[in-house]
Amino acid sequence: MGIVLRQSFKASVVTYAGVVLGVANTLLLATKFLSESQLGLTRSLLDFSLLASSFALMGAPGIADRFFAFFRQENGRHNGFLGFLLTYATAGYGLFLLTFLLIRPFYVRLFQAQSPELITYGSYLLPLTAFCMLQALLEAYCRNNQRITVPTLLREVYLKLVNMALILAYGLGLIRFEIYLFGYVMLYGTVCFGLLVYMARQGWLHLRPTRRHFSRGMLFDMGQYGLFVILGAIGTGLVTRLDTFMLSGYMGQADVGIFAVAVLMASLIEIPRKSLTQMTAPLLAQSLQTGDIERAAALHQKAAINQFVLAMLLFLGIWCNLDDIFTLMAKGESYRRGTWVVLFIAVAKLIDISAGLSSEIIGYSRFFRVGTLMVGFLALLTWAFNRWLIPLYGISGAAAATALTLLMYSIVRAAFVWWKFRILPFTPRTLLVVGLGLLTFLIGWLMPAVGTGPWGAVLTMLLRSTFMTLVYVGLAWRLNISEEFNALAEGMLRRKG
Repeated sequence: MGIVLRQSFKASVVTYAGVVLGVANTLLLATKFLSESQLGLTRSLLDFSLLASSFALMGAPGIADRFFAFFRQENGRHNGFLGFLLTYATAGYGLFLLTFLLIRPFYVRLFQAQSPELITYGSYLLPLTAFCMLQALLEAYCRNNQRITVPTLLREVYLKLVNMALILAYGLGLIRFEIYLFGYVMLYGTVCFGLLVYMARQGWLHLRPTRRHFSRGMLFDMGQYGLFVILGAIGTGLVTRLDTFMLSGYMGQADVGIFAVAVLMASLIEIPRKSLTQMTAPLLAQSLQTGDIERAAALHQKAAINQFVLAMLLFLGIWCNLDDIFTLMAKGESYRRGTWVVLFIAVAKLIDISAGLSSEIIGYSRFFRVGTLMVGFLALLTWAFNRWLIPLYGISGAAAATALTLLMYSIVRAAFVWWKFRILPFTPRTLLVVGLGLLTFLIGWLMPAVGTGPWGAVLTMLLRSTFMTLVYVGLAWRLNISEEFNALAEGMLRRKG
């Protein structure tokens, strides 16, 4: 786990740089130069494309994670496994195109009243979906080769830097909005090109499958697994993105824009989880395939506590400084409507993070079909909650619907893993993190504002965040809540010394 943590730390450093860019991009530039409707349109196009790609990929990233070990070669060719995955995904994209043509009349009827922009620019969904598919597949392949830093750099830094440049060009009147939107879509294509170049330089870009490794039995196993993964991916996509889809139909793109900004702030607490899971997932899959439940349990609990420690600190920093963040934002009063969205989504994600690798354990075990059924049921609940709460409470209702579904999903997964494997993500240290979080929140809440206006907000945030971080990190280290966290911190101090 120590090696995994160090590798994840490298990706996390890049990701945190991307966070700074993302905050500047969305909270400062986008909210200043784009209207709420324009920002909502870009969010809707991306969310719809990500949802469509989860269908069109037909479980290809999951197949890569589960079966990569059977094709691994030291020379990097991996028996042409990449060529098979790309062919498989291309067939899925063809099926998506056919489906899109068939449901287009329904698509037009659904959005023509509240979100006509989605009809005007609906054709952008086709290339954007293709780019999202290819990016997800290539990142999965890099992940299984134990390389995540460069893909993370492209996704978290390059993507946001160029998008910032496009927004600034539009804000200064150098390009029209239509040109900005076209550039935004094509930007994802350049990320895919960058991944292909990186993989070629690593010697992984071998597309010709070795026939003896692709027997009928192996193809059948991969196809069967992919079928269930696709159902799970669609369900997960609906659980996480159906709110944007239904807000577009019920409320319009201005509300989607405000909702997207609030969700972005809440989602920042997932940064440590994403990088750690990317490196842990292949190791977990190997442990389950070999029946090493003890190792799987250790990975599960250590991932849970490491993720929870960092996510709690990020949550406290966001929530305690939220008023000052809105003060600094252009059109802050308009976006302040998303306050409850931030709280509902962040708390639900915090609880989900504390559940560790429950989803991955189910997905990589012989019970992966059960995981698919769970996600399918929760997708139906998401639709029902959104249909009930959005007309009543707007964006806060959409956030409450998402939070309720995510909480139920977390509880059901953790309970199932305990039932079948007798593995729990929680330890006594989990309660220590909760207590430490409450203490730090109290300190942050009691700290008075230093001044008024934008500069007062900046100074207040700096002082509050610094003091809260010192208290939280110092106590976490003293209590030895996470052995990996302490080892990493002590190693950094030794290097500085």
